[in-house]
Amino acid sequence: AHLQLGRAQLMNGDYNEALKNLRRAESLGYSDAALPYLKALCLAALGAKDEARSELSALLSEDARDRSPQLHNLA
Repeated sequence: AHLQLGRAQLMNGDYNEALKNLRRAESLGYSDAALPYLKALCLAALGAKDEARSELSALLSEDARDRSPQLHNLA
């Protein structure tokens, strides 16, 4: 529920609330390739560019690609 809420808030431009819900989803153990990407979008919109880059670079790690097969073709 937190991921879907965070995604909706992101699309509505409510970046702070979206980020809170996305982080909550993460803390509850939700694991999906979309989560770091969505968090990065929020962070970039809030001006936290370095933190956004860090979220995106985690997507390209070998560990992330092992956990999420949809990432195999990214790097």
